[in-house]
Amino acid sequence: MDRNWLDIQHRGFSAYLEETAEGPSCRRLNRTIARTVSTEENADTVLLDCIVKMNWIEQIEQTLPAIEDAILKVIAGPEKRSRISLEEDRRITAYHEAGHAIAMHFLPTQDPVHAITIVQRGNALGMTIYLPEQDRSHRTRNQMRDELVSLLGGRVAEALEFNDITTGASSDLKRASSIARSMIARFGMSDSIGAVSFENDYEIFVGRDYERTKSYSEETAAQIDREMKVVIADAYRRCEEILKA
Repeated sequence: MDRNWLDIQHRGFSAYLEETAEGPSCRRLNRTIARTVSTEENADTVLLDCIVKMNWIEQIEQTLPAIEDAILKVIAGPEKRSRISLEEDRRITAYHEAGHAIAMHFLPTQDPVHAITIVQRGNALGMTIYLPEQDRSHRTRNQMRDELVSLLGGRVAEALEFNDITTGASSDLKRASSIARSMIARFGMSDSIGAVSFENDYEIFVGRDYERTKSYSEETAAQIDREMKVVIADAYRRCEEILKA
């Protein structure tokens, strides 16, 4: 088999890969194809197939930003670039989202951060996006505690940087409160209250309408509220330690 034509073909292929014809990658490629094909036609087929695949990969890489933008549009709505936002608002949003991202990065049980945006979408001024690495069926108490820490990252970052807090953390606080209440009153994850579930509320008919009533006493409800504050306060403290480090 004539190796000269093969070297010429591979010089073109190497240029496509932005490598020199004399580089180790090109020589290794020459040797690999020379050992596995027996005719010039077969070698051309190999090179053509590789080039087609490389072009396809480039097209996919160029398409990925559009795919990610479509995903964000589904999750949070279209971008509102036409809306004029104050520089101060953008700065607050940047620190807020950075707080979430930094907290999540240093929490071993949380999924890795995939992207951060401070472009307004829907009602969200910014967003920190994470991608789950595994499809989990269970959530541990430590995972839920760490999730509380990550949810408070925006509020803590605002307080540390601006010595003030904003309304931007409203949805974070709502989610954090829901998780803390579920840990205590649904999953029995509170050491002080114990392995008891209090989620079985029921409706009763009063007059001309139904009212929702609790299946536990007011004293127990107050105890749940106190425990929620303890859990969230602990998460806030841990988040401060992470962001101050």
